[in-house]
Amino acid sequence: MNFVVQPLSWFKRRTPTEVIPSVTAFNITEFEKIDNSYCKIFVCYTDDSSYNLDGRVSKNVTYLVGGGCIENGWTVQGINSDGLSVLFKLVE
Repeated sequence: MNFVVQPLSWFKRRTPTEVIPSVTAFNITEFEKIDNSYCKIFVCYTDDSSYNLDGRVSKNVTYLVGGGCIENGWTVQGINSDGLSVLFKLVE
């Protein structure tokens, strides 16, 4: 399965005070296409740091006004106890 890193920005109303490292490599294990299931993520960053994150799988659905829905795919969001967060989108 191929995943793509989705950019996250916490600076919509603030100015960043430091350079935020970007993801250089990652590995997602125990992934299943089940909404609200959990998986494990290992992430390496450009500043040579690496972290183990707990991931949550989400099914992205857009509900239409007239009824029905459009399935937009799957995402995995990982977070650790320090608040470090990363988001991946499954590319099928």
